[in-house]
Amino acid sequence: MQRIKIGQLLKRIKESITLEDNAAYKRVTIRTKNQGISLRDVEIGINIGTKKQFLVRNGQFLLSKIDARHGAFGIVPKNLDRAIITGNFWTFEVNKELLNIEWFNIFVSSPYFIDICSKASSGTTNRLYLDENKFLDFELVLPNLVEQGLFVQKYKSINYKFEMILKQLVKQQIFVRKLRESILLEGIQGSLVKQNENDEPAFKVLERIKLIKDNKKEKLLPQISDIEKPFKLPKGWEWTRLGNVISLLSDYHANGSYKILKENVNLLDTEDYAIMVRITNLGNNPSQDFKYITKEAYEFLKKSKLQPNDIVMSKITDPGTVYIVPDLKKPMSLAMNLFMLRFHDTINSKYIYYYLKARESYVKSFQGGTSTKTITKDAVKGLILALPPLEEQKRIVDKIDHVMALCDELELNIEQSKLESDKLIKAVLQEAFTVKEEVLG
Repeated sequence: MQRIKIGQLLKRIKESITLEDNAAYKRVTIRTKNQGISLRDVEIGINIGTKKQFLVRNGQFLLSKIDARHGAFGIVPKNLDRAIITGNFWTFEVNKELLNIEWFNIFVSSPYFIDICSKASSGTTNRLYLDENKFLDFELVLPNLVEQGLFVQKYKSINYKFEMILKQLVKQQIFVRKLRESILLEGIQGSLVKQNENDEPAFKVLERIKLIKDNKKEKLLPQISDIEKPFKLPKGWEWTRLGNVISLLSDYHANGSYKILKENVNLLDTEDYAIMVRITNLGNNPSQDFKYITKEAYEFLKKSKLQPNDIVMSKITDPGTVYIVPDLKKPMSLAMNLFMLRFHDTINSKYIYYYLKARESYVKSFQGGTSTKTITKDAVKGLILALPPLEEQKRIVDKIDHVMALCDELELNIEQSKLESDKLIKAVLQEAFTVKEEVLG
């Protein structure tokens, strides 16, 4: 091993070029967190503002002087040979007499090299830049080429096992996702739990709801044709339309003035009286980045107050995506561009939620529009529903809840395994490249 400055290993290259208006140029991006270099786009010179740029070559080392401390660097791949960069990127030729390029590529992905970049950066907190002189003046303990080659072999062996583990974990994640989909489909098709002949059949539930609705003189929905029915129902089940079992379908904000809403309702980042449920809180990967409103705003939006087991559906931005309101620890209100679906007492809302999740592609087939996709209130009412007896709805929900909880636990364990595997490979790099008094700068 020998002590050597980075400047003896890397030689700064500035191969400038003046862009021609009619020529096409490959532009690169350097991703942070050691994710390497990739093609950003191909652009015509006339559309590029800065005409003086720099060329990069296959095998050169490229870093961002702004984000190097965040892992924005890597070796230029063959497909980006002669791509262009601005002055915010630095290009270096690697001294191959002292460096095994594979060893160097592993070295720059280590926490130790990130630390070098951080220590060589200066400026204000939000405007830190890599100082070239400081960076190139750092000393490190460098193994000879034979030792570098041996390390590369050992690292490849470890990394291969690491990648095999990740592949297995990804397969497990796919299995869990398919399990969720399968359970939902079995639930809404009547094959997840046993039917009970003593359960009150679904047609009697629909009759009771119809009596209530007749008093309200709601518009009748069309009969369901055989061609609309995607599968055969078990005994005691009925096909109906979603609008026949809804007690309230509201998009209150649609009729309100945006200006009035803006003047009376402010979304707050800090926790306040009520949660405003937004589109970002819906879907398969809902954000828990809740926004809040004051009690005054909540009362102003009195027709948008959500109750436990209400279903919230997106009208735009992935229309048809749903969320079910939990038991409220805090009051909740409906944001704009969302529907509130509330159901009669003889309907289990969570069964409807799982039904809509299971038939997501069917629901989304009713979205319309060109630039902005939307789903209308009439389309929601017209969705067909496979309705079990109420007691069976409860059994289906209990079974799905149980399996989904197991899936949640499996996914949590998979994510934990991925984190632990990632920590292990980083620990190997840290141990390999950290030597006492390595850095003298």
